[in-house]
Amino acid sequence: MAAEHRPTFSSALYGQLRLLAGLGAVDLALIDPIIFEQVAERLGKADERLADARALLHAGRPLAAICAAYYVAYHAARAAVFAIAKDDVAWKEDLEKAIRRLLGDADAASLAGLRKARNAAEYHPQAGFSDPASEAPRCIEEAERLLAKWKGAATA
Repeated sequence: MAAEHRPTFSSALYGQLRLLAGLGAVDLALIDPIIFEQVAERLGKADERLADARALLHAGRPLAAICAAYYVAYHAARAAVFAIAKDDVAWKEDLEKAIRRLLGDADAASLAGLRKARNAAEYHPQAGFSDPASEAPRCIEEAERLLAKWKGAATA
């Protein structure tokens, strides 16, 4: 079965839709549920990746756990940016910029740090970490912290 195609939203498009709604041409009651559904879906993916990260760490696969921890934060960040700015940002560097703009430098730095750890775990495991088994729990804790914070921002 083919995946359902969903439109990509931007804050500019949402602004145009709001303008059209003000003119009575569009009913935002039809648009907002799509956004909320996408936000919930992304938060669900983040929760799933968190469970994966914990299971991978428990199974003795710290490098894979680090990768999963990054995707916890990635999906949570996409949800938060979409909920707050109505902007569907997927590209990793653009997502970090959006988090910086909306939620601050510290959160953007945390997301970038998890991305750097994920890249090291995936592409340069020998050079990236002296002890992946001690780095993985730190990455999971940071991802969990960001998920909780961004989940609150996305559902406020």
